[in-house]
Amino acid sequence: MRPLQRFREALLSIYLYNEHRGYTQLEALERALRAHRPEEHALAGWVHAHAADECRHYKMFRAWFVRRGVMPLCVDASAGYIDRLVQSVTGTAIDGIDLDAAVRDEAELERLLRLIVLTERRGLSQVRALLGAQRLLLDRELRAMFEVIERDEPSHFEPYAGWLVSRGRAVSSFREAAADALTHGAIVAWKLPALVCDPRRQRIAAFPA
Repeated sequence: MRPLQRFREALLSIYLYNEHRGYTQLEALERALRAHRPEEHALAGWVHAHAADECRHYKMFRAWFVRRGVMPLCVDASAGYIDRLVQSVTGTAIDGIDLDAAVRDEAELERLLRLIVLTERRGLSQVRALLGAQRLLLDRELRAMFEVIERDEPSHFEPYAGWLVSRGRAVSSFREAAADALTHGAIVAWKLPALVCDPRRQRIAAFPA
């Protein structure tokens, strides 16, 4: 396999994992908000729209693999941006967080929203970096896909940032910003190259639902 082709498959395998992880966690967050904070209908609506976008992006990346007749490379939570960020900030794996309890606690809900803001801002920055290097890394098809994400991304953090600011809350803390930088560095400088260079890496047997 050509190096560029391998890079694209590794990159999109990581994106596929993250988009799936993102929309399923957001759907769970929306359910918790509607159950325990019915007065926050606007916030729940933003989460609903955000989840729908992430699901659409996931299907876009899945279709890219289907068109090529290949399956994505196996990746796990170590390639998951939100997985690593949540673990770093809270000391708990994302699956270990009780969202029902978290949304009932004002401070915990604010922290969840700050982490989403950090994740999505970083996502926009990374997409713009990829588009800036498109002659080297992206063909026309991939460029069109990442342009979709670039257009969608601001709506994935601006409403939450506005919600926090309207309550006089910080949009991020020093510790969370540091964790964001370390998470980004770990995936870009270590996880992605390792995935590209591992010839024994297996492929997933089926796409996650």
